[in-house]
Amino acid sequence: MKTDLKDLKVIDCESKAQKIGKIKKVISEWGSTSCCERKRDHSPCLNSIGYGKNNVCELVEQFYADSVETVVYHDEVELNYNNYSYEELPEEIIDEILEIVEDYETDMLKTEKRCQD
Repeated sequence: MKTDLKDLKVIDCESKAQKIGKIKKVISEWGSTSCCERKRDHSPCLNSIGYGKNNVCELVEQFYADSVETVVYHDEVELNYNNYSYEELPEEIIDEILEIVEDYETDMLKTEKRCQD
């Protein structure tokens, strides 16, 4: 029997809990951060409804040791702020946050090394 490589799927062996653990460890070590501080061109979108000028979306903006802060926007107007624990977030959002936090850790380690030299 011949197996075609395109039929194989990559399995993500890291559980959501492990990813959250990594996020919390980095934030605990280096302090909270935000998408703005990280100069990201976008923030993870937790919720979105509508289209164009009628769009209302909730973006994950701040990352703390035990939670995130979101901002609800209508078009570009801030309507509300919410806090969620990492455990409440869907895994695809956790994946985005983990990428942001890993970049943050890399930058902080580079900064630390420059300061030591």
